[in-house]
Amino acid sequence: MYQGTLELQDQTVDGPIQEGERLATLSVANLTGGDAAFTVDVHPTDENGTLIGPAYVGSSDVLTGQNTDVPITAENPPVRTSRRTSSR
Repeated sequence: MYQGTLELQDQTVDGPIQEGERLATLSVANLTGGDAAFTVDVHPTDENGTLIGPAYVGSSDVLTGQNTDVPITAENPPVRTSRRTSSR
């Protein structure tokens, strides 16, 4: 069982999202107390919030235990000319 917070800052980018660009910052903890390895992946959604297939656009490094200020970086950025995100 895991508990976490994913913080997405309001941002606007002109041009394509670049590989390695920071998408979000994460704080997460493994609540079972074990050292099980895990990652956090960010998946694209459509305008209704539905996942777009199995694709992902970014992920954390492999994590264990409790973590703070973990960057989520772009790995498979979609081809777009701009993006806007906001915290909800």
